[in-house]
Amino acid sequence: MLWKYINLYRKPHDESEKRVFMNRYSVPISPTGVDQLLDDIKKRTGITGVRVSAHTFRHTFACTYLEQGGEIYKLSRLLGHSSVEVTEEYLKSFKQRAARKDQEKFSAVTAMDVLSKRKRR
Repeated sequence: MLWKYINLYRKPHDESEKRVFMNRYSVPISPTGVDQLLDDIKKRTGITGVRVSAHTFRHTFACTYLEQGGEIYKLSRLLGHSSVEVTEEYLKSFKQRAARKDQEKFSAVTAMDVLSKRKRR
């Protein structure tokens, strides 16, 4: 889909323009324009109870990248951070998510529920 957009529909005023997404006037989409687009998508799809934003997408990408074994220095370059310390903020969130990953599996509450089901049999 991205290839199709770039090769068939993307028509910047300046051919040397490196930014990918253009608005209907062939001008690069501004950060505010991205927020408005995402807000419109959220409303049209009926998404509720979840933040839909460019920052959320970046954060989710970063955490997923780390969960899949990605290296933090490469992630830092991918995100365009000035230093790896900025990227380490994502690592804090990743560690919290990883700690909760198997919480239900090893939870005392889950174990009690399993034990009570065994007694009923």
